[in-house]
Order: sequence, then C-alpha cells, then structure tokens
Amino acid sequence: MPAHRRCVIIGGLGFPVLFELRREFRTPKFWSMHTKLVLLGSATLLAGGTVFLTAAEWTNPATLGALPPGERVLGGFFQSTITRTAGFNSIDISQMHPVSWLGMDILMFIGGGPAGTAGGLKITTFAVLFFIMATELRGGTAVNIFGKRLSRAVHRQAITVVLLAIALITRPPCS
Repeated sequence: MPAHRRCVIIGGLGFPVLFELRREFRTPKFWSMHTKLVLLGSATLLAGGTVFLTAAEWTNPATLGALPPGERVLGGFFQSTITRTAGFNSIDISQMHPVSWLGMDILMFIGGGPAGTAGGLKITTFAVLFFIMATELRGGTAVNIFGKRLSRAVHRQAITVVLLAIALITRPPCS
C-alpha cells in the first residue's frame, strides 16, 4: 500500500494508539481496551465501508463503474478510508447514488480514533454504544468489552455524546 494511504489510516487511529503500538506492538495481550477498540473498529469500518461503497457504486458509470474491477475496489477502499479521516475524494461525489451518500454520512459520523486526525463521534464512543446495545439485547446487566467491565459513567458519557451530536445535526436551521 502506498505511503500516503497508510498515513491517512494511521492518522485516523489517534496518537494514544500509535504510542501504545510503538511500545507494545509485539504483545497484543498487553494492549489497552482503547487500542483494541480503535484497531478492531477501524478494521471493521474500513472493510465494511469498502464493501458497501464499492457495491453501491459498482455499476455507476459516473463514479466507480467506469473503472476496471480492481480499480473499482481500490476506489471504494480509498473513498471509505478518506471519508472518515481526510475528507478528500477521488471520484465525483455529486454523481454518487443517494445510498452511497448515506453510507458516507454514517462513516463520517462515526469518524476515527480519539486524538487523531479524523473527525466524528470517534470509534470508541460508537463501539461503547454497540456493546451497550448488545448487552441489552442479550438481557445482560453489565457491559464487558475484552473481558473488562465498563463503568456506568462510561455508558452515560457515550450516550450523552451521541445524543448531543444527533441533536446538533438534526436541529432546524437558524432563521
């Protein structure tokens, strides 16, 4: 992978993750919950975003559809990556299908790792909400991530951040 693409992904992980990986790269069992959440969340969003955007735009001749198959996948990967981190584009976004815009909005809303170059809610906040929801659906009482229990304060903070973000995004325009 070219260096500029690696830098965009690495910048989206956040400095705390990068510092921890520098110290403990060969010993993942010592990684913090934060680092594990950011790495797992980043990989999931990169893969999921790539599949979604590539599939949604595969036959669109104004975006990825005009490219050879390998370049379509690469274009979908680039757009998925850059949407969460740097905000550039390699295809004409105005020509994308509305479902692709929605997918990109979701990727931008989630964003990247805390203290990194990406915007959004942050992967860790989204992951905490995901684990809270999974615990509720299973009928559990305690939220555990990677064998560690989350405090109720972390639950409240994540829910508050998400609700405030949604309120800011969906508020009516000022007159």
